[in-house]
Amino acid sequence: MRKQSLIRFLMTAIFKPSDNISIVQHKYNLHGKYVILGVASTWERRKGLNDFIQLSKRLNQDEVIVLIGLNQKQKVDLPKNVIGLSRTENKKELVDLYNASDVFLNLSAEETFGLATAEAMACGTPAIVYDATACPELVIKIPVLSLKKINISSLINAVSVLRKNEKTFYSEKCRGACIF
Repeated sequence: MRKQSLIRFLMTAIFKPSDNISIVQHKYNLHGKYVILGVASTWERRKGLNDFIQLSKRLNQDEVIVLIGLNQKQKVDLPKNVIGLSRTENKKELVDLYNASDVFLNLSAEETFGLATAEAMACGTPAIVYDATACPELVIKIPVLSLKKINISSLINAVSVLRKNEKTFYSEKCRGACIF
């Protein structure tokens, strides 16, 4: 139990809310955008890449998706409202992107824990996950954020609810869900 507490402490010491996001906003042209973030070590169908592409077709003009972990071919084939990154320059840039994002999506069909989801929430960024994985356990204190698997309409509605309430409405609960 002590090891688990130490890991949680270290994670929340690194991944935490910050207002220092202007560098990543400028670098990726995110100023004035509603930012939807997805992170994976590799992107493929089971990780939800197709769902992000479907979602991109239904976004408003001021909404953008940022996906981290794409390969070169995947980046070339992205719609214009999806920013594809192979990786971040360092952990600080990743933390800044979590903080610059309005919502984190984990659309994986196979997930045993969802470390990126926990990192985003530790930064105060609300997460939407599919309920077919272990990830709903992370968002249990915020029930609107766990959706039936592969349901783009429900996903659009959940993003709309989050946007209406604004990130700050969820930030404290998100952070609290990561501190046990």
